Parts: sequence; structure tokens; C-alpha cells
Amino acid sequence: MLVGVVEIPGETEPLHVMVVHEKSRLGGRAATDSIRERAARALVQKLDRDYEDKRFILLGDFNDNPDDKSLNILETGDIDAQGGAEENDGAFLSNPAQHLVALDKVSHGKSAADINPLDGSKSIWSLREAARNNDNRGNDTNTGDILFDQILFPAILRPLYVDNSFQIFDAGVAIEGTGGQNGDQASDHLPVYADFVFGRPGPF
Repeated sequence: MLVGVVEIPGETEPLHVMVVHEKSRLGGRAATDSIRERAARALVQKLDRDYEDKRFILLGDFNDNPDDKSLNILETGDIDAQGGAEENDGAFLSNPAQHLVALDKVSHGKSAADINPLDGSKSIWSLREAARNNDNRGNDTNTGDILFDQILFPAILRPLYVDNSFQIFDAGVAIEGTGGQNGDQASDHLPVYADFVFGRPGPF
């Protein structure tokens, strides 16, 4: 985990921005699930111990969908949490990507072939994305396009989060290129973003 400390003008409490890149599903989902789940448990323990009263955002490529066990561990803070579809605001960390899961929005797996030639926009929708992921939990079936990229934050930041502002960047420029290991495509992931408004009254 990489941590950057951001000083905010006019505020005494900084924002800790944490970036993670969890183990990929390469080698099979069934074989790699436990690695991401162990990482999630370690993150919960680290955050609970060292960042309990601090403002932080945890973001990155989690290589799991918001419904998967590793993310449910992070959202609930329960190291024994199970995978499964849910849209509840986490008791430990909020995951605003949840509202896009129900809409089958994805941030990984799209290519230049998905760019609309008329306006340059990019499709970020994949039929039954959430259902495919849930139906194939625990096996090695490739679930296809998926929402791997997320932003999580604790209760102390909930008043500062702009409701429903978590989005996937859908401009075609994000995925232009030939792809592949030696291609010129920037990434096989689309950027995600969310809005927070600092300077509001809060408990800090």
C-alpha cells in the first residue's frame, strides 16, 4: 500500500490517500481469492490500528468486484465477512462503487472496439456483470468485463462525499490504442473518480 499525505488549505487535518493493487486473478480465481482476502484482513487491521481517527481514502485496482469477499471484508470491517450481492453502506468503509454494480457498469475489460464512432464515448456497461461474477464465485470461469476499480472511505468522510458522484470515466480517449503487451493502449482499466467537498463543518 502506498500512502500520500495531502495537506488541505484552511484545514488542520490532512487527507491520507492510499493506493493498493491487489493480486490479480491470473492463475485462476479459485486459487487467488484467498490472497486478496488475506490482504483485505491485513488492511482492516492496519486501518483500525493506525488510522482510526484520521481522514483517508483507499483506492486502486482491487481485482475483485464490490460484492466479492475481499471488498465485503473492507466494507464491514468483519474479517469473516462473506461474498455476496449487497448494496449497504459499509460499517467500516463506504464503497460508492456499489451503486454502479446494480447497473452492470464496469471499469476493466473494455477496448477500443467499444468506442462509439459517432461521439467518441465508450460503453461502460456489460450485461449481467454482477450476476456473472456472483454466479461464478469460487471457480475459475472468466467473468468477463467487471468493476475492479473502486474508492473507499471511512465514516468521517461520509459528510464530505458528494452523493452518487462516483463514476467511471467513459471518454474514448481512456481506452484508445491497440492494446496488448506491446500496444499503445494506456491501460486495460478505465479511470474512476468521486467528488468530495472539503471545508464543510465536520467532527475534525
